[in-house]
Amino acid sequence: MKYVKRNFLPGRDFIDDVDFKEQLVEWEIEIADQRVHGTTHERPIDRFAREREHLVPLAGQPPYRLEARLPRIVAEDYLVSVDTNRYSVPFALIGQAVEVARRDGQIEIFHRGNLVIRHAELSIIVARLSRAAHILDHFLIVQWVNEALTQLRGRLFSGTPKGKLGRTFKVKKWLLLSARARLKQKEKRLLAALMERNEPLYKAYLLKEQLRAILNYPWKYIGAMRTRLQKWMVEALGAGLEEFERVSVRLAEHIDAVIAGHQHDVPLGLAESVNSKIAVLRFQARGYSDPEYFKLKIFQRCSLTDNPWARIIL
Repeated sequence: MKYVKRNFLPGRDFIDDVDFKEQLVEWEIEIADQRVHGTTHERPIDRFAREREHLVPLAGQPPYRLEARLPRIVAEDYLVSVDTNRYSVPFALIGQAVEVARRDGQIEIFHRGNLVIRHAELSIIVARLSRAAHILDHFLIVQWVNEALTQLRGRLFSGTPKGKLGRTFKVKKWLLLSARARLKQKEKRLLAALMERNEPLYKAYLLKEQLRAILNYPWKYIGAMRTRLQKWMVEALGAGLEEFERVSVRLAEHIDAVIAGHQHDVPLGLAESVNSKIAVLRFQARGYSDPEYFKLKIFQRCSLTDNPWARIIL
């Protein structure tokens, strides 16, 4: 993967997925297969020609993607998302990294290599709502970046702040998280002075503002938006900031949902509010065994008894 990231991706633009695949195939044939491999000391194209006759047919074995494990972080409502469907895990795994695997119509969820739960794979969204789109609100993407900035700031200035720079960042961290357009002139000058004195934080702030600008731009051509997001992900991976590398990987996993959020102007305010209150309910009660009682508590807590849109959401 490092070879592809460092040799193929830098300096390239992609119009869409088709263009990306065409350029990748061309690069594989003309560059990757022609170089002398550092371990085998042979060109991959020559070694493959020699080994081709020894390869065994798959003979009906399932494709690799069905067996591969997908990394996920358990949300506060102790659910993980797979292809727009969500599956529950034990409450104690909230915030933990897990792996999801598909096998024979089953969804298996692993934690530290151990199987923790198995669900029947859901297909209701694809079967009944063939035109449904998984939408990720742009506000959540900005929230990811702000969380990465906060983590970076904590890593750089952990413990007791040293000197005026550390004390200022401890008190003025909201400068990093605010949109630059909303800052007053005096605040912009202070931010610029602070950025000049800390290169990693300066890189992170620029990445945050670049992504915010991409998400807020009124894109007319979706292919252009995808290309710009992919370029941002490459820049984030090459910035040397582990916090933003995680954001880049996360964004790559959900890029279709981000673009769908731009294509479909769906008001998600009510849905986000309900989701937040559901998470609090689950946390306070440590889960509910009766789904109907849980739904009743949601309607009571959210004051949604007469709201038809809420009934659609739930």
